[in-house]
Amino acid sequence: MNPQTPRIKGMIKIQKDDMPIRPIVDYSQAPANQLAKKLNKILEIFLPLPNMFNVMNSLQIMNEMSDIPFTPDLQLASLDIADMYSNIPTDDIEHIIRPICTYQDVSTDLMLEILAITKIFLPQNYYGFIATNYIQPKGLAMCSSSSSVLSELYIQHMEHTKAIHTLTKPGTVAYFRYVEDNLLIYNKHLVDIENIHSTFNSFCPSLKFTLELEKDNKLNFLDLTLEKTNTCFSYNIYRKVTTIDTIIPMD
Repeated sequence: MNPQTPRIKGMIKIQKDDMPIRPIVDYSQAPANQLAKKLNKILEIFLPLPNMFNVMNSLQIMNEMSDIPFTPDLQLASLDIADMYSNIPTDDIEHIIRPICTYQDVSTDLMLEILAITKIFLPQNYYGFIATNYIQPKGLAMCSSSSSVLSELYIQHMEHTKAIHTLTKPGTVAYFRYVEDNLLIYNKHLVDIENIHSTFNSFCPSLKFTLELEKDNKLNFLDLTLEKTNTCFSYNIYRKVTTIDTIIPMD
């Protein structure tokens, strides 16, 4: 990598007991950071996303689940996307943007501008960590603000063109997604969850969905423990084993 590439600061995040650390990089000093912010504003204004399956937080999940008619036949499962940003197929993004622009009645000149900015941003996958420069060979740049927007663009397109056929079949009661974490509620007598898992993994060769099933009527999702009682769903706070009650002061 070019030694003149600007240094992007990094830190270590404690993640899981079986994968204890994950590098977190600061993209704010990257040359493409301002371009990413510009792209975000353009996409937000001219290519609004439907967010049909998205949830904002755990409170929304609890509110949405409270409206689901409860039966003992319901099962919980999570279908999470492993390493989502670095596995988004960026070559497909242009082919997704074009029809959305047409649907939103975006002018040809503006569409070409959006595509040009996107093409400039997508290769900006370099960063620095612990005195070493790296370049990410594929996917979207980690910790860039536009990566979250473009990943949503891809995932929501996948949900509405491919997953929707599975999610609307009888027995699939509810589907919620928070970034790469997916919650599925289904009737165990009508749905083969292993088949759904296999189907989701067929949508995109580079994206891998992991499956976690409820255990003892419980499933951890985000910062909640979802539990089935005899008559309803109940909720408790879930904290990972790596969680520490330490807060870094602002000053």
